[in-house]
Amino acid sequence: MSDSSDDEPNPKRRRGVVNKKNYQRNIIRNARLKGLQDFGSTKRLLRKTDRIYTSNQYAELMLKASKCGRFTVYYLTSDDVLSFKKLWPKSYKRMANSESSGRNVPKKNKQKFEVSKYKQFLYNKETPGKLVASEYIGGVATSTFRLLKTANPPELPAEKAHPLGRVRINKKKTDDIKTLMEYTVGYEAFYETIIQWPTTDHQLPEHMPEAE
Repeated sequence: MSDSSDDEPNPKRRRGVVNKKNYQRNIIRNARLKGLQDFGSTKRLLRKTDRIYTSNQYAELMLKASKCGRFTVYYLTSDDVLSFKKLWPKSYKRMANSESSGRNVPKKNKQKFEVSKYKQFLYNKETPGKLVASEYIGGVATSTFRLLKTANPPELPAEKAHPLGRVRINKKKTDDIKTLMEYTVGYEAFYETIIQWPTTDHQLPEHMPEAE
């Protein structure tokens, strides 16, 4: 009689035995597929809809796209936008060099933090304020940058970004809306509110200047 265990049943092949890791992978994979299906349904529904006049219509279509009711739409207002522009200069550096760029490294050889240069950013809650960046997703070569100025974590701002509750609109855009008002029958109240918002003649440049 052979001592080989070929005749013995393999416990991994028994009925009812499920590999825990594979089971978890399948759950994650199925969840991703369901999410992609829902987003795909939303995209197709928006394409099929001939005319969309208000932001409320977008919210209604998103809720309608998921037949299982998996979507929740949060309608944000100007009061929900906090002033992060005043927060980050107090807590974060505008420019940072990698930790490997010490004082002995020449200035031209120092690695500066440039968002457009890197494809992957890793953050670890155990080392707050530090960011590990890589030029390739899953790349071996990485650079670590310390962006936080102090050891204390920053607090969320309490000040609103738009205290008046309305963001100024470029005057040219409001003029265009007035021209098209005759084609928005049934939605006059929505656009009447918009054209009464404060306006500005300032226009943002097509390409924002890089930080020095």
